[in-house]
Amino acid sequence: MSIEAVAKRAGVGKTAIYRRWSSKDELVLDALKEVETEVPVVDTGNFREDATTFLREYVRVHSLANPQDIKLLLKILGELYERPELFSTLYAQLYESRNRQLEYLISSGQDRGELRQDIEATFILDLLAGPIFLRALLSIVRPVQYTADELITQTVDTVLAGIGPKSHHDLSERFLQDE
Repeated sequence: MSIEAVAKRAGVGKTAIYRRWSSKDELVLDALKEVETEVPVVDTGNFREDATTFLREYVRVHSLANPQDIKLLLKILGELYERPELFSTLYAQLYESRNRQLEYLISSGQDRGELRQDIEATFILDLLAGPIFLRALLSIVRPVQYTADELITQTVDTVLAGIGPKSHHDLSERFLQDE
């Protein structure tokens, strides 16, 4: 991406772009703000259902199955180690509020006794979001054998088996009865 290309596409001169944004980084961060969409948090009192609903909506809203969006995400991640200050700003802008939303669901589940109290909410968040994020990134080189909904349900159920208050056997039986 070049400032010249942006100016040409916008039908303005480069100086008009530089008057509004002092650098390409600022322009990119502003552009990414425009495409960011909040995912509503629904707290029904059932962590499994709430987390599954939130993650499904997140995948839908953020087009994690869209190859163009994945390419953009990979480019952004490629900048992570080269320009950590830019990535830090981007993370704060795009991901912190979303992470707080999921952490809220996790804390609510812990308060209700659905989840173990001895595991930090951020760790549970990583366990839930990690496989979905990784699957999106790897889908280009390793074709997916299941739908996003199946991945989300299986991820939530598998994580719950480890973070739930009951034994793995008891949780497995409960999930089988629900279906």
